[in-house]
Amino acid sequence: MGQCIASERVPCMRGRQETEKAALRRASVEGGEALGPGLKAFRDTAMAASRAAGLDAEQPLAAACHLVESILMGVHAHLPNAIVDVDLGAGPPGALASISVAFAGGPLVGEIATRSRQPIELRLQQRVSFSIRRPEGIDFGRQPLLLEVSGLEQHVLPEIAELRRRLQVELVDVPDGWHPRNTGTWWLKRRETDFSLETSKLRRVCDSFTEVASLPAYFQGMAFWGYLHVTSRRYEAFEFYVQGGEVSVTARTHLMCPGDEAISEVGRALCRDLLTVYRPLAEHFAASTVNMGALFEGHALGQKGANPAKIAKLFSAARRWGPGEDGWHQLDETWLCVDKKDCLGRVVEEQGRMLWHAPGAPRVGDGRAAPERAPSAMCAPKHGSLVSVRAGCSSFALLTMSLFLLLLSVGPVAASAEALASAASLPAFFEFSIASFIGS
Repeated sequence: MGQCIASERVPCMRGRQETEKAALRRASVEGGEALGPGLKAFRDTAMAASRAAGLDAEQPLAAACHLVESILMGVHAHLPNAIVDVDLGAGPPGALASISVAFAGGPLVGEIATRSRQPIELRLQQRVSFSIRRPEGIDFGRQPLLLEVSGLEQHVLPEIAELRRRLQVELVDVPDGWHPRNTGTWWLKRRETDFSLETSKLRRVCDSFTEVASLPAYFQGMAFWGYLHVTSRRYEAFEFYVQGGEVSVTARTHLMCPGDEAISEVGRALCRDLLTVYRPLAEHFAASTVNMGALFEGHALGQKGANPAKIAKLFSAARRWGPGEDGWHQLDETWLCVDKKDCLGRVVEEQGRMLWHAPGAPRVGDGRAAPERAPSAMCAPKHGSLVSVRAGCSSFALLTMSLFLLLLSVGPVAASAEALASAASLPAFFEFSIASFIGS
């Protein structure tokens, strides 16, 4: 009898599984189709509620909605079957508008293009929600418009988290131990043997940095020290301020691992050094780096936060990508994920920096072999249409970088090795890189 029951149950279970898969596919199609109208309704509802409350909030609201649209539409562009539900709920009390999106699985992983040189990745849990809260006042210079979020996380590259643990053990008997000089020396000696360009995202990020700006080993070591102080964080809210007619944004986050507090504090100090001393100049050379630093530390320093457009661009899906044409660039499918520039280095066409991966999909740097990923038709690499900065703008880029290094050498803090190290090191999450002028 037991055999008979088993033989009857197997087709029954398979039938249920097929039914569930079919339902999920239908939900994915319906969810994806609902996203565009849902985001429009989210924006329209927020704007209408703001006007009804007598708030002059069009600027910060537009920036908040654009950030939400950039993230969610990017996911749909790269993973069209990922979204299974879009809900325009009432949200928490005091919300002007809310939107919640459910995915078929989670977490989704957002890989940032190598040439943006960010040692982090975004992750979206199986359900992500955004709510725009009604501000407490009408002065957005003091009381920001709040975009609350759940299900959005920023993770350090898996390689960095593991390497940090490894180095703290391996350097315990070395004089000064956990110190930028020692970690930098270790990296320069071991990167070839321990971090293959075929499998290491960290190695690619570091090498892309040194390719465009040949820096002494000291500065490379300090940059690596900054990378080691990246921490994983969960986003709680984005705050949109309006000052002098310009919108800026800051982020509220908390550490995903409370034990990383000491590591985080070092990163914050590096970030504060960058923003305090070099921000005006760095805005032009390292837009992604500086704006991500300002997203977390700008307001605390009495400065403006990040440019919302720069953050949205970094979190937006790439429209085209593909490997480079020479060396290890041929291994990196994100190498062509940059803005299109003319021979003077001026941006003539922008695009996002994010490649979204399905839950569990292998990717470079996660400890598993990353499979070949063919870009979709809309994202097919267009080798002939992208201006090669290395080939076409080398003279201008080298001149600009030389002038920048000269400014650092004659600046008021040039006598301080620590200040120079701060300039060449990674702020809280990334390197301070004149190379970002080319890649960001």
